[in-house]
Amino acid sequence: MVDGRSSASIVAVDPERAARERDAAARALLQDSPLHTTMQYATSGLELTVPYALKVVASADTFDRAKEVADEVLRCAWQLADTVLNSFNPNSEISLVGRLPVGQKHQMSAPLKRVMACCQRVYNSSAGCFDPSTAPVAKALREIALGKERNNACLEALTQACTLPNSFVIDFEAGTISRKHEHASLDLGGVSKGYIVDYVIDNINAAGFQNVFFDWGGDCRASGMNARNTPWVVGITRPPSLDMLPNPPKEASYISVISLDNEALATSGDYENLIYTADDKPLPALMTGRRRN
Repeated sequence: MVDGRSSASIVAVDPERAARERDAAARALLQDSPLHTTMQYATSGLELTVPYALKVVASADTFDRAKEVADEVLRCAWQLADTVLNSFNPNSEISLVGRLPVGQKHQMSAPLKRVMACCQRVYNSSAGCFDPSTAPVAKALREIALGKERNNACLEALTQACTLPNSFVIDFEAGTISRKHEHASLDLGGVSKGYIVDYVIDNINAAGFQNVFFDWGGDCRASGMNARNTPWVVGITRPPSLDMLPNPPKEASYISVISLDNEALATSGDYENLIYTADDKPLPALMTGRRRN
């Protein structure tokens, strides 16, 4: 688009056409004006011990509102994550569920109901390999790894009891959940992160900003385009070698770089969530397995 045009004197023989051309030229000038320069609001930090990064692309004249919307959506997201989904908060809804008297029904909030519905679908599709109710088993295994005496019979009984169908009665139509035994508890982990990522993107989009990227601890989602008007790009970090686990390199390399076209990406690695045995050997804190009920 040229900034101006010079030529011989022009006589407007078609006033309506001239008016349309004048309006088109004015709109083009506005598009090129500083008020329509693409800007990016970026913020990052640590929330619930997990790093996050948010980027919102907006024009100069909507930048202040984009910042206001993004900050408010983040504030609400963190409050929701802490008061509903955070198993480390003893006063959260998910912690309350873990302390319910056996058989007592709890009316789930809308966020918890949605997250639990997702957990149920993934539990079913993975044939039980993904199970948010194994937290008591994970705790017992960590204690054993740290040198606590192992009771095989108790561990086996706990393993059999702590599955989603053996631990909870969930009625999605009524929106209720209840415990089947005293050890039943939930750790929603990465599903909670995914829910919060969707919450942030959906609410910023609903406020009128379509070009958004949000990452919380490896779970990320992209909407629209970045400030260069190209798809958002995510680098997947190369895991460090076993020898470098205690002190991983500060400048990580990437095993792959992926463009996201209104898509989401979730990665996980046990090398970022290690526990150490009594003799200082690293063990992964993530477990996988298949159980039959």
